Amino acid sequence: SQYVLEVVTSDQLLSMLERRELGLRQRFELIRDEVLAMRDSLERVRDDATGSADDAAGSEPEDVGSEPGDKSLSPEEKEKRSRSLRLLRVQRAEVQTQKSSQETLGVATAFEDMRFELVNNRVDTEDRKKRLQDEIAIPLQLIANDDFPRLNEKLLELEQLIGDQAREPVVADEALQQTDELLANMQIVLDRMLELETYNELIDLVRALISEQEALNEKTKKEQKKRALDLLK
Repeated sequence: SQYVLEVVTSDQLLSMLERRELGLRQRFELIRDEVLAMRDSLERVRDDATGSADDAAGSEPEDVGSEPGDKSLSPEEKEKRSRSLRLLRVQRAEVQTQKSSQETLGVATAFEDMRFELVNNRVDTEDRKKRLQDEIAIPLQLIANDDFPRLNEKLLELEQLIGDQAREPVVADEALQQTDELLANMQIVLDRMLELETYNELIDLVRALISEQEALNEKTKKEQKKRALDLLK
């Protein structure tokens, strides 16, 4: 098999990795936003289970009531419909949790791959390698392998308790709290990604200053050489 390798300088490699970091950060923001939407849906489940939901607050398609021409539902039919909606939301949250877990693990692997590229290419950036591994890749792996599965277990428990007036509100609140903790952990990593971008911007500024200094030195040498030749004429 043939492999085509691109030969670049250390600075060019760092610049390429920085662009990749930006794309991964934007990808992780989308994952976080999907979990935020899931959190709002779980809050709706908790409020419905405790009887404190605002009927006008629903913004999802299934929150829309019957057709305008239909008769009002009986209390029993309303309760049955409410249970069905809560079950649907919980099942949808389970799917979203599994999806977000896999996507987060993919982002973690991508950051770890970038660290390996720095190591394999012997780029002397210890601070950057430490940031990529300790502050981003490992925390993301913990979120994907620990936080999301733990939340999914709670959602599976909640699914079995839909309609249980004693236990459902309690477990729904626990699931909501776990989701809040998960989002807090995701935000911590996202903040570190933003810090890394700021760090990269500072490095770019230093690179630009060095490049300008080298250009100025080269221009000065040429001017000195020209003056020396003029003196010899």
